[in-house]
Amino acid sequence: MHISESIFKRKAVFYFLLVCIVVGGVLSFRSISKLEDPEVVIIQARVVTIYPGASAHEVELQVTDVLENELNTLSDVNVILSKSEDNVSMITVELENTVPQKRCSNVGSLCAEK
Repeated sequence: MHISESIFKRKAVFYFLLVCIVVGGVLSFRSISKLEDPEVVIIQARVVTIYPGASAHEVELQVTDVLENELNTLSDVNVILSKSEDNVSMITVELENTVPQKRCSNVGSLCAEK
């Protein structure tokens, strides 16, 4: 039996499915984001410290480790990545997605403790 024959025999089912599809489309259209470029917030910060004249090992011991220990005391920290080079320490801190955006002052900055 072809689909078109079964649809003509069961018109009530066809109209019910048609109404369900139209209502579902209208409801999903109302809930879709209307912005052309929706705001995507990634709560992440980079701490760059310059320590002139120090080797990578000295920067690691005197700057990076100290800052990492302090950043680990913050709540809601997801990942801390660090890189120590000659004269420079770079630490990237990413907060968990459960942190409310209202607690953050700017996009890309660490959130203030409350």
